[in-house]
Amino acid sequence: MRGGPSHLRVGALALAGGLALAGCHGAPTEHAPAKAVEDPSGYLSPPTLTAAARDEAGGVTLMGAAPPKTEVRLRDPDGSAYSATADDDGVWETHLSPSIAPRMFAFDGELSGRLLHGEGAILALPAPGPPIVLTRAGYGAYPIVQAPPPPVGGPVRILAIDYDGAGGGSVSGLAAPGAPVRFVLDGVAVGVGEADAHGRFTVMDLNVGAPFHPGPHAIRIESRSVAVEGDLTVTPPAQLGDAPFLANRQAGAWRIDWLVPGGGQQTTVVFDLPPASPAAPEGPKP
Repeated sequence: MRGGPSHLRVGALALAGGLALAGCHGAPTEHAPAKAVEDPSGYLSPPTLTAAARDEAGGVTLMGAAPPKTEVRLRDPDGSAYSATADDDGVWETHLSPSIAPRMFAFDGELSGRLLHGEGAILALPAPGPPIVLTRAGYGAYPIVQAPPPPVGGPVRILAIDYDGAGGGSVSGLAAPGAPVRFVLDGVAVGVGEADAHGRFTVMDLNVGAPFHPGPHAIRIESRSVAVEGDLTVTPPAQLGDAPFLANRQAGAWRIDWLVPGGGQQTTVVFDLPPASPAAPEGPKP
């Protein structure tokens, strides 16, 4: 991308294993851990991931919320798992060992024999990218970022792009909290959205059919008086074979091709260093 990652192309790294990824279309979680509770009807809230921080050795500490005493598990394709038990305040914490390759974990919890599916699947990335990303079937990726959101009038950031084999897709990033954003693809405004209270946004209800067709694309995000733009080259989905996902290194980004529930496939591109080159907004602002 201009001012950051350049054209995105398939690399050569492949990871194999057997992992059942549980999709969830719920609302994004919050950054600060919140006490998980059981309502009078007996509904148990699923575990959520709220924060992640990479240490100097390359390991990652994850924190989240779940009903008290829930055993929270991150399941690796190789059959191993990381686990933690939510304390009396409904807060859980676990630590991932360092890795030079991306890892993808199914995410669930268990309490009194009841299985609680977490949101999406957890993608752990090596430095210098974001340590943890939630991949969501049919939705945009949700990076767990530690940096504060851009201030009003500050830079807009593109953090991830998702697309499928049919050409549908979305863009996720950061803007000023509550700010409207507009997604411009190949010079055409294709969707609008709004950053949440933490500055996160995902634009996915696009007004054109199959916008992410194979080939090069010019991407632009506008928000109020600021904008960022870049280039993306879409290539066909990777052949996964028996692998639940494949991770390919690209210039300034990781491309993850992964299976979604029901047998579909989705591609998630996560940028190491989000582009921040300014660009003058064009046309009416959202």
